[in-house]
Amino acid sequence: MNPPLLKATGIRLMSIRDGAARVQFTGGCNVHGSTASIALEIEPTLKQFSSVHWVKIYDPPGHTADPTGHSDSLPDCLNP
Repeated sequence: MNPPLLKATGIRLMSIRDGAARVQFTGGCNVHGSTASIALEIEPTLKQFSSVHWVKIYDPPGHTADPTGHSDSLPDCLNP
């Protein structure tokens, strides 16, 4: 049996502002070395909205790689 791809118990939308949607995992974040990521589902889902150009995903403590740039951003816990 394969381990789950993410050990998070939830996700919450923090804001959509200045073209960036910000979401945060709750309860954990770990991809167990997998190259697949829940971000592959979250990003295109949010980008369906015309006001969203970039998606910033934060770990439970509130960290992401590029919180202010004009690009998508993932926390370290989503890196394999």
